[in-house]
Amino acid sequence: MIMKTSILSIMLLASFYNVYGIRRTKVVSTKTTIKSWNCSFVDNICKCPESCMIPEKNENYCVLQNCYKYDENLGECSEDGFNHLTPVILQAIPFTGVFGSGYGNIGRWDIFGLYMGISLGGCTFILCSLCGCLFCCPQDKDGETKETALLCWSRCGYCVWLMVLLGFYISGIIQMATPGSVLDENGCPLVF
Repeated sequence: MIMKTSILSIMLLASFYNVYGIRRTKVVSTKTTIKSWNCSFVDNICKCPESCMIPEKNENYCVLQNCYKYDENLGECSEDGFNHLTPVILQAIPFTGVFGSGYGNIGRWDIFGLYMGISLGGCTFILCSLCGCLFCCPQDKDGETKETALLCWSRCGYCVWLMVLLGFYISGIIQMATPGSVLDENGCPLVF
């Protein structure tokens, strides 16, 4: 008993260490340079050359806002982020949409995990509860009570599970197709 408890405790601690220790480590390169543009001063206020730039605090230059890029050849700003077309297509295909692959494509692994949990977890829960009822529920003389309960739970459980899957599938398509409703892994909205 003590051996099983200690092995399970070690496995639990190792999984927490893996999730919160190794994966949270992020290597930051010190060789990246931040592109900057000079301000034009109007009444001692730094005015940036484009609308996608903001003045750096206590400095006399401007930097790009998050989720924007600047094309120096054209001299214009544009949104920077994932294009919406591929995630919408992946989310609209029924086989890939119920798994949340459109969210995985834009790096939103939290929502992808939610979709995977609903699609695989719901099925697993229903199957395990049916097996538990099959082995643990009392049986009548003719065995109809157990069969009726299993039949009712399987039909109702799968019906509710499929309605939840359908709801998430449709809401995923709507969210991907609506500008500004979904942010990618960098916190930027999808580009339309």
